[in-house]
Amino acid sequence: AIGALAAAAIAATTPLPATVQSWSVIIGVVITGMVGLFFGWYPARRASMLDPIEALRRE
Repeated sequence: AIGALAAAAIAATTPLPATVQSWSVIIGVVITGMVGLFFGWYPARRASMLDPIEALRRE
């Protein structure tokens, strides 16, 4: 959304063509999704390996 707003602002203020390529949006969404899944999965996986009593003891 920020990139689209920046592209619109550039297009309105300069004669330079400012376009948003659909493939770049798709790649951005895929990479963001992969990073989100990994950084959500990794701590959950580590927490699932802990003994519940030990986890409560450390809290």
